[in-house]
Amino acid sequence: MKHYYAERKCLSSAAMVSAAMAMLACQNDQLVMPTPAFQKDRLVTPTLVIVSGNNQIGSPAGFTDQPMKVEVANNGGVPLQNAPVTFRVITGGGLVAATRGGPTVTSLSLRTDCHGLAQAFYLHPNKYNTVSTVAAVTSGRSAKFTESTSTGDGTFDAPTNISTSTAKGSTEIDLTWINNASTAAGLLIEQSTDNVHWTTTAQLSDPTATSYAVTGLTFGQTYYFRISGTK
Repeated sequence: MKHYYAERKCLSSAAMVSAAMAMLACQNDQLVMPTPAFQKDRLVTPTLVIVSGNNQIGSPAGFTDQPMKVEVANNGGVPLQNAPVTFRVITGGGLVAATRGGPTVTSLSLRTDCHGLAQAFYLHPNKYNTVSTVAAVTSGRSAKFTESTSTGDGTFDAPTNISTSTAKGSTEIDLTWINNASTAAGLLIEQSTDNVHWTTTAQLSDPTATSYAVTGLTFGQTYYFRISGTK
C-alpha cells in the first residue's frame, strides 16, 4: 500500500539569515505525517533517489567515510519532509548507524528533513574483500547502496607462540597460534612429513583465526605445519 506525503518547500538560501536560523526554521516547520487524510490535490506519490555515499571502499570493521544519503521527493522534484525511510542491510553482514561511530543496528528507521534528505552510515564487517548491499526504502520505493571492504594484499607477519596438542593414540593435532596478520584476506595452512614437500591442509576465510584442528593424520608420523596469508 502506498503512502502519501504533503509537499513542503524549505526556506530558500536567500531567505536564511544564518545557518542557525535556517536550522531553526527547518525544525519549526510543520511536520507532515504520512496519511491519506489530506485533500486529494495535495497528495503526492514519493520518489526515492540516491544522493551520495554509494560505492564506497573502506577498511574491515570501519565506518564508511561518507553517509549513504537519499532524497524523497514528488514527481516534480519537490522534496518531501518527514517521509519515513528505512536503511536495511541486505547482504554483507555489516550494520548501519544514524551517525558515524554511533550505535549500530541491522535496520534503521529515520525521517527526512526539511530538504527531503535522510542518511545513515555503514559499518563494514570485519573481513577483507567483502561486498555489502544496503537498501533504503520508503513506501514501496527502494534504492540500493553497494559498499565494499578493501582487498587484502596477502601480507602476513609470522605467527608467534605456535603450539600443538594431541591426545595419546589420536590422529588429530590441534594447532594454536598468536595471529599477527596485517592485511591478509585469509589464512593458508599447509602440512608436510619431510619439511620439503607441502600440501594444503586448509584455507581459512577468517584472517583473524588463532586455531585449527587437523584431522585424518597417521598416528606416530611426524608432521610439519606452516601458516601464511592469502590475498
